[in-house]
Amino acid sequence: VVELGGPLGSDLGVRLGGAYQATDGYRDFVGSERLFLAPSLAWRPTESLSLLYQLEYADVDFVHDRGLVAINGDGKALPRDRFLGEPNDGRINQRTWQHQGSLTWELADNIALEAGVQYRDGDFVGQSTHNSVLVGTQLRRQLRVHDYFWDDLSGRAELSGRFAAGETEHQIRVGADAFTFDQRRIFFRFNPTAANPYAIDVLRPVYGQPKPAAPLNQDILEELRGESIYVQDLITLGSEFSILVGLRHDWIRQTNTNFRNGDETRKSPSETSPRAAFTWSPNETFSAYASWGRSFRYNQGADAAGGAFPAERGEAREAGGKYALIDGRLTGTASVFRIEKENVLVNDPANPGFSTPAGEARSQGFEADLNLAIDRHLPLTAVYALTDSEI
Repeated sequence: VVELGGPLGSDLGVRLGGAYQATDGYRDFVGSERLFLAPSLAWRPTESLSLLYQLEYADVDFVHDRGLVAINGDGKALPRDRFLGEPNDGRINQRTWQHQGSLTWELADNIALEAGVQYRDGDFVGQSTHNSVLVGTQLRRQLRVHDYFWDDLSGRAELSGRFAAGETEHQIRVGADAFTFDQRRIFFRFNPTAANPYAIDVLRPVYGQPKPAAPLNQDILEELRGESIYVQDLITLGSEFSILVGLRHDWIRQTNTNFRNGDETRKSPSETSPRAAFTWSPNETFSAYASWGRSFRYNQGADAAGGAFPAERGEAREAGGKYALIDGRLTGTASVFRIEKENVLVNDPANPGFSTPAGEARSQGFEADLNLAIDRHLPLTAVYALTDSEI
């Protein structure tokens, strides 16, 4: 790990972070290499304007290891260093670049503009052997070949301001963001059969057998475009009450092109998502709050047929309180919540390796924590959580 940085003058600063890791692992033939670089440049030409550029580069090479299998129900029958893939698969490589620029501009007293733009691209290339079905001591295996690449461009601008109106104070934020995302996923997969098992003896493995032909399983171009606008106001009423209200609207356009059969799927979901919260703080030792909000999120990816997923929508409610007693030595929180969502993605049982919308998901429960400073060197913490989930 390397960390370097410092000023190059009164208004310019640089920083360089980097890391490298190489490991052989504890499994035979399994290893990885990771390289990460993150330089940045900060410039403040005036007291009211600051700019920041950040770059991140990551390069990862690894051998895909699907682990061991249980023999007659015994998960420890094989030695922990046994590799059930193929060493001649080589390593999978994942490479990503990310550029990010941002600015903060104090336009006037209590009025500021924040803006930023980000560009990312990358690829994921390589092949791997996966466990499929164990017949006696013969493990039939899949062969998967990946060739993914993508690029992503996004931007955001937000204007914030603070002002008083009578006995109330307002902190307002108004903003907009937009993005484009393109990803091509080319995927080949061989599924074993009795006639062509591509098998290995898990007790006496012999490596280096010829590769089976892996037919094209998926060739999809996903194109996403989106814009949104939002507004939020935090209203303070005296010293005891505050109200947060917000509204966001999203427009999404998603196109999936299946190059295997020429099909094209288009979806254009659009949704308004409100949120609100109320806080009551009668004194410095206690506060209570309640919040409610709706959420909207597009589901990236494609189903087994290459079609686009419906968007995920949700609604959340929460209420609770915070307290501080014994001169702040005893603190804690307690809350109840309920979250409901629809179109949550889960593994597709009929098509392994793909996802499908789950319909509805609901999670509700109670959470509490207690922190007691017995003395300056001895804190005591207790946490309790009860969660009831249903899909």
